[in-house]
Amino acid sequence: MSQQVYNRYMGLAVPGLIADSEYTAKDGLQAFEAIGLGLGVVQRIGYPNQGRLPKSNKSTILFAGDLITANVVNLKIGGVAMAPVTFNTDNATTLGLIVTAIKAVAGVANATTDGVHTIVVYGTDGLDALVTDIVVTAGATQTTGAATVGTTDVIYGISIMSQAIEQVRFTGVVAYTSGAPVGCLLKGRIWVMSETAVVNGDPVYLRFKGDGATKFAGQFRNDADSGTATLVTGAIFRTIAAAPGLAVIDINEPQ
Repeated sequence: MSQQVYNRYMGLAVPGLIADSEYTAKDGLQAFEAIGLGLGVVQRIGYPNQGRLPKSNKSTILFAGDLITANVVNLKIGGVAMAPVTFNTDNATTLGLIVTAIKAVAGVANATTDGVHTIVVYGTDGLDALVTDIVVTAGATQTTGAATVGTTDVIYGISIMSQAIEQVRFTGVVAYTSGAPVGCLLKGRIWVMSETAVVNGDPVYLRFKGDGATKFAGQFRNDADSGTATLVTGAIFRTIAAAPGLAVIDINEPQ
């Protein structure tokens, strides 16, 4: 059936639309996963010709104090339980045993410790590494542990709108499908959907951890949002926008 109703007023722009006719630099990557329009794209580790959305692929665990005799440590990575670790010899040795147990969990690429109170966990490329449910039991006393999320990903470019992409019939979603070539703007100005209200000159932050409802990896804003978005050093907002709203980003990547 042909379209019967048309809006009298054309929209200002759409995410991924090049903002002006000034100098631009573009590149193409093969999509490792579905990638929407006007989103931040990063290169896969070891596969520079493939692109994906940023991930929460780094977590830092900090114990408030030393682990002591008979303590048992449990935690989860991406919802998967680590094998329980019982205190052995001293605090540093026990942290090393926790690292070994973490590395055995599917989806973990690596883990390191400073031998004092900190463990850093890295996810396999393309996967998150969210550490939760840190519990220390047994022993005369029990310290506590907490994890903060981060990312090792650095933006490569912003996905460009293409009229060659077919809109999904029932959801209305327009995205590059996995395996498709993704046009990325490396230098120039492009429209995106900003999560926050912005003004000309605001810094650009790239979201790497979303909530699955209103915040999704690859979106942009002007602050770190409690450590769930990372600063893009080679970009700046160039328009005023409401929240959420269409805004222009001036990007100059890769740095």
